[in-house]
Amino acid sequence: MPEAHETSESDLSAPLAAPKMPLRLRSSSLDHQQAPSEPRRIGVAALACLVFFSVSGGPFGFEEAIGAGGAGWTILGCLLMPLIWSVPEALMTAELSSAFPEASGFSAWVNEAFGPFMAFLCGALSWVSGVTDNAVYPVLLLDYIQQAVRRDLGPKNDDDAGGGGLDIPLAVQWVFILVFTVGFTYLTWRGLDITGNVAIALTVACLAPFAVYVAFAAGSLQPGRWLNFRRVEDVDWRTLVNVLFWNYNYFDSSSAWAGDVQGPRTFPVAMVYALLIVFLTYLLPTLAATGTAPRDADYCDGCFTNLANNVAGGTALGYWILAAAAISCIGLFIAEMSSDAFQLMGKLRCSLRVPRRVSPLSAICSPPPTTRAMRITKH
Repeated sequence: MPEAHETSESDLSAPLAAPKMPLRLRSSSLDHQQAPSEPRRIGVAALACLVFFSVSGGPFGFEEAIGAGGAGWTILGCLLMPLIWSVPEALMTAELSSAFPEASGFSAWVNEAFGPFMAFLCGALSWVSGVTDNAVYPVLLLDYIQQAVRRDLGPKNDDDAGGGGLDIPLAVQWVFILVFTVGFTYLTWRGLDITGNVAIALTVACLAPFAVYVAFAAGSLQPGRWLNFRRVEDVDWRTLVNVLFWNYNYFDSSSAWAGDVQGPRTFPVAMVYALLIVFLTYLLPTLAATGTAPRDADYCDGCFTNLANNVAGGTALGYWILAAAAISCIGLFIAEMSSDAFQLMGKLRCSLRVPRRVSPLSAICSPPPTTRAMRITKH
């Protein structure tokens, strides 16, 4: 009788042990089947906010699209790019993440379709890309801090126009970057539930000043300006398309969290909310800026601060947006770090470089029984 109990427990725990090792139970009477409802698994709100930072992080830098394409083409791009790219990518991610609830994310999809080598290659290149990209955010946050200090206290003369004044010493910069990296890496190490809750707070902090900006702009909008289309030859198509693609892409990175969500419906619902947040994050500030700013307004990178100040009066809203940009760097960092870490953990657990027949963790990498049943029925 004890042997039969050990076999049953092993069979049940194999697919459930992947998201979290070791599996801690509150009491000996608690069955393994209750593990998916552990409070450490993230829900819809946390996942949607993590996806938001994986894809967007806020409309910071989107001003360049308006400068490249003008009001009409940029607004049209904000309407078409989600339909052409974001919605299909998000739906694909939701479907495959529900079918492959594994930390390796899209590497598991590639493994199923093309084999272990291509899966390892896809995951390794994605991880290198993510780590390289993540190195930007501490430096970018430091730049925002220096920009805020310079505007307040720095000498305002012609020499400062190129970015001088109150430069932070190099040693201080290195210490700041080190503390930032270690501190927020530790936060992601504490658990996805903590990271998700922090992402919710950061999302609210990043988008709040733009909600105020849109509210101020609503009273002085001139909707006719939204229909001003530049001549085709006057549009900087390369910049416009690049900015649009960059800001509506990368929903698939969230697949690394597929094994740590509360249920099979969490991913599809969270993707719907994330799509809506990303869509409004770019569209509403663009409508506010193009509908209220002077025709000769400068749409440079970071110019939302000046555009908001022109609408609200004073400089408070502009500094609030600048602070939100700095906060966004934290959200972008922890989302990327968490996704890369889960991706790496999933690849190690699933031993994608080793054929399944010789991998001691092959049971973890195998699709869940419901997925296998779906495939058998399909074929």
